[in-house]
Amino acid sequence: MNNSILRAGVALACAASLAACGGGNTGTLYLAGTVSGVTQDGLVLQNNGGSDLVVAAGATSFQFKDLVPSDSIYNVTIKDNGAARPANTESCSVKNGSGNTGLYSVNSVQVVCVITTHPLTGTVTGVTGKPGLILANGPNQVPVTTDGVFEMARVSLGYAYGVTVLQQPTGATCTVANGVGTIAGPVSNVAVTCVATGA
Repeated sequence: MNNSILRAGVALACAASLAACGGGNTGTLYLAGTVSGVTQDGLVLQNNGGSDLVVAAGATSFQFKDLVPSDSIYNVTIKDNGAARPANTESCSVKNGSGNTGLYSVNSVQVVCVITTHPLTGTVTGVTGKPGLILANGPNQVPVTTDGVFEMARVSLGYAYGVTVLQQPTGATCTVANGVGTIAGPVSNVAVTCVATGA
């Protein structure tokens, strides 16, 4: 009878304090941080190789669902040795991802993804000897003074582009063909044709 009472008391103590019996989630601190460069789904984070944390497209922050104990080691990584990242990125890295929690929650982890970029180029004809031509794609501006190949700033994969004539050259009017689209790879078929307007 006394043994039965003792076993019941131990079971009750375990239910009240799982940590003492070695089971359950004993954490009291959160593990979180910021995210940048995630414009598509596909990023998966882990802490100490544990449960997956799926980071949705457009997210700017994250927090692991499972709380972590005080004075414990954390190690935030990208799942599958960095392979679990959005398809439109060339890399994702973790900064401030490991350490000891001490007595406080952690919110200083930084996950930075770099979106893949591709060149945006084309050709100009009829501008040689007619100064002043400036091409633009959004805020990127490129002066062009001679016929031949021009190169705009690289554009992120999946982003739209629109090459326009920001400023016409002296003595000519230029038009753009194939100047609008969405980056799926290198673009080299933008054509700028300049025609003399006379004196």
